[in-house]
Amino acid sequence: MNDQEPSSSAIGPIAGVVMALAVITLCGLGGYAWGQRKIANMKKGWHIVSAVAATRDLPAHSTLAMTDLEAIELPEQFVTSQTFPPAELGALRGRPLGVAVLRGALLRRSFMIGAPMLSETCFQSFEATAAEMELSSEADVVAFLSSLRAGAK
Repeated sequence: MNDQEPSSSAIGPIAGVVMALAVITLCGLGGYAWGQRKIANMKKGWHIVSAVAATRDLPAHSTLAMTDLEAIELPEQFVTSQTFPPAELGALRGRPLGVAVLRGALLRRSFMIGAPMLSETCFQSFEATAAEMELSSEADVVAFLSSLRAGAK
């Protein structure tokens, strides 16, 4: 018998390896599907919004360039009044940072050096309040803010 038929002892280990690979593949696919389902269930009810984040690690006192920032999407629970909306990306160019910011971290108003930046909505709200309170000059605004500060002490 010169027919080179594989012996039954050679087929056993090969079949075992094939079966093991099939089981591992099925377990991997099942685990992936289970994880994706968990993520989808977790995201139910989230309202996704955009905010500005760092594209790389930024050292303290560095000047921001447009390549340093990007708009990312995340659940609104993680966005506060301190974070910048994507509409303010252009206004951030050339601004110095007061603290180091890690890649992927949301950029916050408190991280900036200099006068705090007011969003357009905040500025309009302040203008409306000043007009309502009849604060017609800069001196009136300063006096009002000083009285607020004195009352907070």
